Amino acid sequence: MGITRFTCFRARAVPIELSKPLPTRYTFTKLIQSPVSLQDQSSTMVWYRSDDDLRNTPSIKCPSYLGTVNQLWQIEFSPETERIVAMASAPAGERTASAGDILGDKTVLFKYLNPNLLAVATLTPYVKRKATLTIYIIDTVKGTFIDRVQHSNVRAPVAIATSENWVLYSYRERSNKRNQLSVIEFFDSKGKASNDGFSSLAGSQPITMRQSFAFTDIVQGMTVTQTNLGITERNVLITLPSGGIMALPRPFFNARRPTNDKAAERAVGLPKYNPLIPVSTKNILNYYQSIQQIHGVVVAPSGLESTSLVFAHGLDLFLTQIAPSKQFDRLNYDFAHLTLAGTLLGLVVLTVTLSKLAARKRLQEQWK
Repeated sequence: MGITRFTCFRARAVPIELSKPLPTRYTFTKLIQSPVSLQDQSSTMVWYRSDDDLRNTPSIKCPSYLGTVNQLWQIEFSPETERIVAMASAPAGERTASAGDILGDKTVLFKYLNPNLLAVATLTPYVKRKATLTIYIIDTVKGTFIDRVQHSNVRAPVAIATSENWVLYSYRERSNKRNQLSVIEFFDSKGKASNDGFSSLAGSQPITMRQSFAFTDIVQGMTVTQTNLGITERNVLITLPSGGIMALPRPFFNARRPTNDKAAERAVGLPKYNPLIPVSTKNILNYYQSIQQIHGVVVAPSGLESTSLVFAHGLDLFLTQIAPSKQFDRLNYDFAHLTLAGTLLGLVVLTVTLSKLAARKRLQEQWK
């Protein structure tokens, strides 16, 4: 069997204009759209790629506008000891409105907003129907491990999703015969936000918080909702074996959920820790319309900040919208438009009438 290898490259850009998007076979840590000058973005670009077979050495064919390409680092995973079952990285161009979480004592816990993080889940070969799950959090610019977590006595399926400063993953715990949702959150150890943006080369090791929850159903896949400005609270869309898509609000799987009354004083706006996350039919986006053999769920921002578009594809196709923080930038369908128009029209008439009466009164006073 071959070896799965992650390889990171660095390209020094040449000052030309792109007439078409960059090739899709490369996964860039920074999104570059067309048309844009590479010199305006950065003089150096870094990206990574994975190869499933080490015996076939890949030939790197780069477009002329990438200039000189150098290999920076390489990480290998041998299937004899572990195999990759899931990977996730934050969506390119993801925007975050809040740089930190406000605590009960009015202090701020700043998020570790590293756009270059890659979460990799691996499983060891099964022994007596159980394996060991390892979660690697890799900085794709330096090739270093930000965090590493292991869970023993687990089984597939494994799903993983990441956004902002957190990583959420699921697995089947064989000892207790239940499905687990675990979250890892990273916070800035310096206790402040940078005005110049994040740099992997100058960043420090973050503060890590972890928490686990029991889930009542098998998780087949996870996707994070996205909006234009990142103001709306993010939800994780969980694909269920029944063909449903469940929206899980962010506070439900927050690693800072308080476990006692003293911790609740600092965790403002978070529900008290409950080891069980139930499946509520109110959070199923497709209601009774089951989607057969879901292959993936794609999310995209809409024209409204409060709303995200959700598209599920498989044997069936399903398109809907979700508003995690309610539709705060949109009027309700039953809004009294006629009442509002009548009120505004009455105010205009009243203003014109009163202005004429006031002018007539001033004129009469001058003649006295």
